[in-house]
Amino acid sequence: MIERFEMKKATIDDLVYFIRESKDKGGKGPIFFLGAGMSISGGIPLAREIAKDIMKRYNGNPYIQKIDKSDRNYANLMNCLSPTQRNQLLKEYIENAKINVSHLYLAQLMKEGYADYVVTVNFDNLILRALACYNTFPPIYDLAILNDFTSSSFKKNSVIYLHGQHHGLWLLNTEEEMAKVEKVVPKLFDKISDERPWVCIGYSGNDPIFDHIKSIGRFDNGLYWVGYKENIPEKHIKNNLLCKANTNTYYVSGYDADTFMMTLNSKLDLDEPPIIESPFTTLGKMLDDIVDLDDDENYEMFRRRLNSSKSKVNEAILTYEEGEVEKLIREWRNCSIYKNYNENRLSYFSKKVSTLNNDDLRKEYSSFLNDWGNYLCNQFNDTKEKTFFDKSIRRFNKAIEIDDSYDRSYYNLANLYLDYSTFMNTERHIKLAIKNYKIVSKITPNDNNIHINYSIALFTYLDLFIDSKDERKNIFNEIFAVLDKALTIDPNDFYVIVQYGLIQQEYGEIMDDEGSLRKSLDSFRKCEKFLVEDKEDKSNMYFDWGNSLYLLAESCKSEEFYRDSINKFELAIDLNPNNYKIYDIYGSSLAGLGLLKSNRALIIQGKSECELAYKKTGLSYNLSCICALLKDNYNAFKYLEEAIQKKKVSREYVIDDPDWTDYKEHEKFIEIIYGGSS
Repeated sequence: MIERFEMKKATIDDLVYFIRESKDKGGKGPIFFLGAGMSISGGIPLAREIAKDIMKRYNGNPYIQKIDKSDRNYANLMNCLSPTQRNQLLKEYIENAKINVSHLYLAQLMKEGYADYVVTVNFDNLILRALACYNTFPPIYDLAILNDFTSSSFKKNSVIYLHGQHHGLWLLNTEEEMAKVEKVVPKLFDKISDERPWVCIGYSGNDPIFDHIKSIGRFDNGLYWVGYKENIPEKHIKNNLLCKANTNTYYVSGYDADTFMMTLNSKLDLDEPPIIESPFTTLGKMLDDIVDLDDDENYEMFRRRLNSSKSKVNEAILTYEEGEVEKLIREWRNCSIYKNYNENRLSYFSKKVSTLNNDDLRKEYSSFLNDWGNYLCNQFNDTKEKTFFDKSIRRFNKAIEIDDSYDRSYYNLANLYLDYSTFMNTERHIKLAIKNYKIVSKITPNDNNIHINYSIALFTYLDLFIDSKDERKNIFNEIFAVLDKALTIDPNDFYVIVQYGLIQQEYGEIMDDEGSLRKSLDSFRKCEKFLVEDKEDKSNMYFDWGNSLYLLAESCKSEEFYRDSINKFELAIDLNPNNYKIYDIYGSSLAGLGLLKSNRALIIQGKSECELAYKKTGLSYNLSCICALLKDNYNAFKYLEEAIQKKKVSREYVIDDPDWTDYKEHEKFIEIIYGGSS
């Protein structure tokens, strides 16, 4: 039996410490193990997207038709194609791909001696193209065509392809083909692993290579598994590696591949990639590597062209890299990358922008101030200190003053006002949020993120500050108009449709309109068909769907709606078990069904779910109602009083809630609701 432990977590700072210490002491550098997530931002799709593309291109393939729909995964579908078809399919992806941030910064790590090996299950050449930007051409090993190893070791700073290269003789896609490297992979890992940490990034572990990684046992210098943002690792990765005893493995969260590599370079104090920081100097060095020809008149035309190109590049270096404008822009960009903002330089920057009177400089300065505002905004969100809020507002407003066409500053300013108004419950700030969303929606009318947040701001205003039914109806109509516009931009935008369903739900509940609640079900039903990578977003959709069903169940006293809502809440929990607000409504739905069916066991089960939600979130009102149904007076009043004190429910709502019908004359109820008098 495998002994499992709590998964150990590490930060990027932990990894930086060990990488730097090893390099400073002349030790060995890490192995960077790359999966498909490393290349996705460069235009190389993930396996499931490739599977969808195969179904679209080769839908009539008789071998595909014979596979059960549930078994139509990447490996099985690839097995239905001929080697020529597979190679052509992948060739198209790779020829259209671009060098992305993650590979560019990984190449910099290799160039600077912070990475000993790049081992990849990908077919693409993005790491080789990125290294070429540094005029670096590493040794390349392709295990798909390597039958056995010699006694010599793999050269450092090499790139090792485990499944073949896109132009190679073999591309290992099917399970049968992947078995081709089954014997050589363990030998490879044994040769390169000694005294080196591993950094696994963008890798799902859904191929036979993962079996070889987990078979290594203990990683003496650590294995750092970089997840995707805040997602939790897949079960097979946790159970077979990260939660096993004595493996010395760690999980790093909070990043995608691009932001991880970018942050790692920054924390290792490396310069920006020369191709980005000083592109003309980089081009000049490439031209200098072209050999000068002798004075033979046959080469005169070539010499002229080469010298002309060098002259133009040198002129560009003076103008765009060494000029005052470029130096300012470079300083701002570095400040933004390294979050090194200095308020003492603000006055100097503003004077320079005014004196130089350069349009490009103004736009860059506005962008820089926007980045600074975002940084301060994040500080406010972390600390809730108003000083950061005020400074962030000033940066965004200054950015708009410098360039009033820059949409991001309006958008970020609106988002900040929205967050602040929700946090402080202030009408003035929500109105400012709405004003700025309105402006930016005209500057950038085709950005659905703007329309979604605009609709959220309008609803927040309605929910917090509007009591009149007619006014509420007018604002709801305005919200629907914003979302209708978003749907004309993209009728299949998952997030817009979810928001539409949520607003229909709110309209149905607030305006007592059962028809709108039923319409929200259609919206959520449509969303279920979309493939959404983010499990949290999909979970939230099921939660919202379940909530609409629960409201209908309460209204109609329908067993079918209760059971459907319970099913949706369970799907939401399965996708995101750490979202404890789900358990609160889930428990209420179980209790509602229990009450309808006179099933005390269901009510008690509902209470258990609400107790879990209470422990994790402090939500107590639904728990108080269930305690009231169970005649547990002490806890019913305890949790009710807590909910009212925390302003999670109004006294007026409680008075109208049928769950408290039997308690209207109870002395404790009167004390809590009326302050001791009836």
